[in-house]
Amino acid sequence: MNVKITDKAIIFKITEGELEQLVGGVNITKNIPLLPQAFTTIINANTTHKKLIAELSPEENKVTLTLHAPQKYIQQLAEMGKNNDGISCSHNGVNIQLQVDVKTDSRRRTP
Repeated sequence: MNVKITDKAIIFKITEGELEQLVGGVNITKNIPLLPQAFTTIINANTTHKKLIAELSPEENKVTLTLHAPQKYIQQLAEMGKNNDGISCSHNGVNIQLQVDVKTDSRRRTP
């Protein structure tokens, strides 16, 4: 998983294998050691939220950015095939996107 953050968007880019994990209900976690704290990104595939929501949680030893991705959105991403845009939702004026990296995606493009 890679995460790109701009002033107008947060883009979570995953591999095809990570998509399969999310479809199976397995959360994806990536830890980035930043001295003196760690930065953790999580895609929560088991959320009760109704749409894509990004949440930042600062703690004493780490900062966590969590994307809450409801299964209906994960299924939509899985079924759309190879696609540059993935799925997105606007939250508090920020576009939140979940994409499969098209460079390594073996799925067929959908029309």
